[in-house]
Amino acid sequence: MGQGMLLVSIGVVVGLAAFQLTAGLLESMLFGIGTRDLATYGAVALGVVLAGLAANYIPARRAAGIEPMRALRSD
Repeated sequence: MGQGMLLVSIGVVVGLAAFQLTAGLLESMLFGIGTRDLATYGAVALGVVLAGLAANYIPARRAAGIEPMRALRSD
């Protein structure tokens, strides 16, 4: 889970940085939101983190329930 969430965190940081760099270009396409709207940034980042958490937790929980010797034998 730690490795997967590290990748999600890096992706969120890079995505927010890229949006800051391109905010001027996207300003004409945004309606009703400013390019510096922190609530929108936070909501989108939280949504991505929650999706990443679910994408990491479900397989990790399934893998934790498998007996180690059984997993080794199947390889």
